[in-house]
Amino acid sequence: EEILAKIIQLLQKVCEATEGDSAETGQTFRTKHASLATAQVFEILVRNSQRDTYGNEEEEDEKMTLSQSCLAFLMAVSSFHELRDCMRDQEKARSCATVLKCEEMLHRPTVQDVTIEQTWTGRSWKVLMNCLRSADRLDSRKKVAFRALVRIADVLEGRTDSVHKKVGSGVTRLASREKQMWDEAAIR
Repeated sequence: EEILAKIIQLLQKVCEATEGDSAETGQTFRTKHASLATAQVFEILVRNSQRDTYGNEEEEDEKMTLSQSCLAFLMAVSSFHELRDCMRDQEKARSCATVLKCEEMLHRPTVQDVTIEQTWTGRSWKVLMNCLRSADRLDSRKKVAFRALVRIADVLEGRTDSVHKKVGSGVTRLASREKQMWDEAAIR
């Protein structure tokens, strides 16, 4: 997993290259290879998410390292307008739903979140609504469903993605942000 994570991190650096000596390499990658690389990283993320490592801390750590590398790459791709089309198709929507459901079922609640809903794929409220209403829907009492609901609200409110720049910035930050909107004295 470590080697694959490092390779994906290198792909992310190439994808993000927009200045200096590597700008041309970055542009070539985004033009000719980003679509295929994105599909492959989604596939790696799905397969990694499906691994049952619950309770084995070493395996969970390795799984999380690879998942976070995949997520960082997908966030980088999401930040380029010209690449967003390769983030929105039926296969990516299914992958997003699978990753969210696997996180809900196969991760300890205390491990870092795999915030795939923060990518361009997850910016589609339809993709996230399907995660909440399909036969294999997310459990409304768990943190992954909460994150999906907050993301839907953000999209419907027109919130920019700049508030979600940090990879893995999950449920704790979202709950803190949501808490600020409520007047606790008025609720009591």
